[in-house]
Amino acid sequence: MLPGNVERLHKDYEIINQYVINKYGLVNDLIVPDRFEDEALNQISAFDTKRLMQDMSSYFLPMDEEPIFFFTKEMSDEFIEETMKFCTEEVKKIRNGERGIDMMTYAWNRAGV
Repeated sequence: MLPGNVERLHKDYEIINQYVINKYGLVNDLIVPDRFEDEALNQISAFDTKRLMQDMSSYFLPMDEEPIFFFTKEMSDEFIEETMKFCTEEVKKIRNGERGIDMMTYAWNRAGV
């Protein structure tokens, strides 16, 4: 709620992007498939693929290391590790014909907010 904090958090994400890209050797190889606009998915929602591609390109531009305000490299490492475990388990469940994520398990606890 403090002025400038949202901007600081977004800047942290930019800084962390470079860290994650370098640590995991990520490359920007995202493409929009030919005739994507004809896919049925587009009947559900509009997709701004041009903006997506511009944003992805900007995430991979080199930037100078700067101090981080909120979101640390260690936090990103922990998040990635937890997410990888979760996604691996989800894929195993799907491949075994089991139900995947129970959305209520991962829903925000409104009473505790």
